[in-house]
Amino acid sequence: MYQFVETVAKLYGLLQDDLSKHLFWDRLKYEMNPCIDNTFQIIRTAVGDDRTNPTYWEDIFDTAVSKKMKIILYGPGEQGKGIGQQIIEKGKDFFAFCGRNFEKHPNGIMGKPVLSPLYLKEHSDECYVIISTMKFYGEVFEELKQIGFPMSRILLFTDTVGDIAEQYKKQYFEFPQFYKKDTAFVDAGCFDCSDSLKFAEWCAGRYSKIYAFEPDAVNFAKCETVAKKSGLRDIELLHAGTGKEMTSAFFVSQGDAGSHLSAQLTVAEEHANVEKIQITTLDDVIAPSIKVGFIKMDIEGAEYDALLGAKSVLLRDKPLLAICIYHKRGDMLAIMDLLHTLIPEYRFWIRHYSMSVNETVLYAAIPEEMS
Repeated sequence: MYQFVETVAKLYGLLQDDLSKHLFWDRLKYEMNPCIDNTFQIIRTAVGDDRTNPTYWEDIFDTAVSKKMKIILYGPGEQGKGIGQQIIEKGKDFFAFCGRNFEKHPNGIMGKPVLSPLYLKEHSDECYVIISTMKFYGEVFEELKQIGFPMSRILLFTDTVGDIAEQYKKQYFEFPQFYKKDTAFVDAGCFDCSDSLKFAEWCAGRYSKIYAFEPDAVNFAKCETVAKKSGLRDIELLHAGTGKEMTSAFFVSQGDAGSHLSAQLTVAEEHANVEKIQITTLDDVIAPSIKVGFIKMDIEGAEYDALLGAKSVLLRDKPLLAICIYHKRGDMLAIMDLLHTLIPEYRFWIRHYSMSVNETVLYAAIPEEMS
């Protein structure tokens, strides 16, 4: 127990600003008690004020229920599912999800149907819509406006969504001062190649190479198309996952950001699109002659193992890191401890980028005065 307290105190002392320290305690509290109130505390801290009132959305629900209205979440992605889970956890319920790509979900999500936007147009007098996508909330708002959906019944899950949406644009790319220009970038969890494109713009093209890992076959095809169409130079796309050793693994392929490794398939996953994929390591892929300046990892809980498989690269180049720490309980402490053990000069920053408990990123870098 004392060793745990000492470890937490040590890691806390390595955080470099007040926002990081507050988010550290908020996430620790959530991991000990994963409830909606602790989720809202993370969001409040992320936006820097106290406008996210935990009763705000409950008041909306009570009004809707009293009018026998249907609550529909627009945005069936990972953020939408997270919001849906929070709603149910609080003892509330909602009618359905809605999304432009509704046909991708013929069996629904979380036991709820996924409707087309046309449903909202035809049943506008029966529904309240909560916009549950942060990245596209502005586009969704305009789309609902164009189909004539009543503005008074277009709702946001929290009144901080505009602030969070602005922060979302900076996800993974907060600290340009720590990136060593003209070095390589590792995009672990490439998804649709958008982060590689953002990186190229963020560094004004000052990079030597991009290594982009994406194990999902559907997503990998998207990456190939986007990379070619955009003219992104010097990118090596790898149809593989990253881990601590060269092996193979079961992979639940969803064709979206929720695709993930699965050591032992759940009952639900047995009926999903499961592939056997190649797992490689950064140490095996990246030649010693290539200097790595930045590694981003968003790989659905495989981050710790992938860092173990990048030990030589980390020790050699000490790159800027942007590592997701929300997928697995305990990842925040485990990953910080691992990185500090490997490279004692590393210092840490934490940022949060969503309206749910997801999208918390740990940044690690060596301040200039220590390098």
